[in-house]
Amino acid sequence: MSRTDDVAADGPNSNISVEQTEKILHFQDITQVDDLERCRTILQQHNWNIQSAVHSTLNVPDPEPLPPPQPQAPQLLPQNDNNHGVRNRFSPTHSILRQHQVMPRQMIYFAGRHRQQPPQGIFGWGFFLLISPIKYTFTQVFEVLRFVWRIFFPDPREMVTNAEGDVTTFVREFQDKFHTHPNFFEGTYAKAQAEAKKELRFLLAFLHDPKVEDSELFCRESLCHSDVVEFINRNMILWGCSVQTPEGYRVSKILRYPECPSMAVVCLFQNKMTVVGRLHGYLSSQELINKLSEIVEAYESVLVAARSDRNALMQNQLIRQEQDAAYKESLQKDKEKMDKKLKEEEEIQKQKEKKAQLRRDKEFAEEICRQRKESCKQDLREEPNQDQPDVVTLLIKMPDGSRLKRRFLPTDSVKAVHDYVYSHESSPPRFKVFTNFPRRAIPGCSTEEIDDDVDLPLLKDAGFHRNDSLFIQSMIDDDDDDEDDSDEEDNR
Repeated sequence: MSRTDDVAADGPNSNISVEQTEKILHFQDITQVDDLERCRTILQQHNWNIQSAVHSTLNVPDPEPLPPPQPQAPQLLPQNDNNHGVRNRFSPTHSILRQHQVMPRQMIYFAGRHRQQPPQGIFGWGFFLLISPIKYTFTQVFEVLRFVWRIFFPDPREMVTNAEGDVTTFVREFQDKFHTHPNFFEGTYAKAQAEAKKELRFLLAFLHDPKVEDSELFCRESLCHSDVVEFINRNMILWGCSVQTPEGYRVSKILRYPECPSMAVVCLFQNKMTVVGRLHGYLSSQELINKLSEIVEAYESVLVAARSDRNALMQNQLIRQEQDAAYKESLQKDKEKMDKKLKEEEEIQKQKEKKAQLRRDKEFAEEICRQRKESCKQDLREEPNQDQPDVVTLLIKMPDGSRLKRRFLPTDSVKAVHDYVYSHESSPPRFKVFTNFPRRAIPGCSTEEIDDDVDLPLLKDAGFHRNDSLFIQSMIDDDDDDEDDSDEEDNR
């Protein structure tokens, strides 16, 4: 007894329609409520509105009201030449699937012009019950024999050597045989799944068996019909292969195809490729479009939500990349500022160290100069009297404009003149001595020459007269003056 029969026979008031029975089963699959009577009571309280009942049971806020569902006719097998069976017609909405992680219910359609009719009448059922054990025993024995046979002689289709070549060969032969045809994806089934997942499109997997009469007829009249071609090219990625090749045989085992022609609709669900619809047997072009449209309409919201999630993810990644780039740029600017500041500080420190060294050098030079001045004062002889014969009187003009006057003996060395000038407080550290007219430097009387260990001439040999005028020229550079000014500024 099926679940529908169980629901129909349950409870004292079992006068419910097939549509209400389907709604009870649908509600039970979504909410996972085991008690069928409770499911029926909840639906009756919500006037058989599945969406309202589900949201109330799961404590989910009601979305915007949707138009009432159209009544569905009972899905029974019509007794005619073209039998069509539909299983799991109802599919939960995408919002509920996403919130509660419910696996999708596959929409499976069986059709075929040569499908076995169910037994009719007492004699039909009697013959069916009589032949069923024999048929079952024969089937099991045949399966065992085939298993043993395959141990010693394995099916060559079990060994996949060139999967992409199998698909390419099938596509070329299909295109040569049927001039009007949909666009096939030329690659393995795994690559087709990856492409559909990347593009967020439906994947239609078609398996063909040239040994089945309905397969050739299906390809010619249905699959290659212009309306079907337009629908598939617009909504799906089509992948196809023959079950007589290793790749097609392998995929038929994965998808569990019972017969050919067969199709499976695959789409991304909960981040994995999932079969959401199956079509088995011969379908006319219009029936094929209708069934594919029902599957696409039922699960299009899944792909729309996946595209929205992917776009949001890409947008978040783009924002994060922009933030990371801005953060790195800010870090680079801060680093450059810090490096520039450190460089300036190092430069300032170097300047300070340089000035400190110059100051120490200057202080050392001043100390040496002071000591030399003291030494020159001690080396000077007493100034001779004016009454002494041949006394040389020198008028010395200093660089600062002051004038000095002193008497020397003709037998004094020119060093005596140098020591006298150097010992004066207004004397520069380095200088040269020149005569007034004609202007000439007195040899051996400059600061550099005094330092040399040589014999210096006497005044009478150097051309001095009784009364002569001398000029002192400083040998200090302007740079030294600038350094002195900078030191004064630093001290201030």
